[in-house]
Amino acid sequence: MAGRVRVTGAADSGLRVHVRNQLPVPASTGPALPGSGAGLLGLQERVTLAGGTLAHGPDGSGAFVVDAELPW
Repeated sequence: MAGRVRVTGAADSGLRVHVRNQLPVPASTGPALPGSGAGLLGLQERVTLAGGTLAHGPDGSGAFVVDAELPW
């Protein structure tokens, strides 16, 4: 399994997005897309502006995890 996304939420508990990618990430089959290079930083800024929290990093089992919690 290359990755998994789980989204849960309720009006009384907010919205939670959990993304888990198993490392190593498979090689891309297409050309690289231009970007700002601030993917996680930009995501952190947007989640914070919405009043939420963001955590990211390796989980100790060889996967990389991103967890966002946002108000409903």
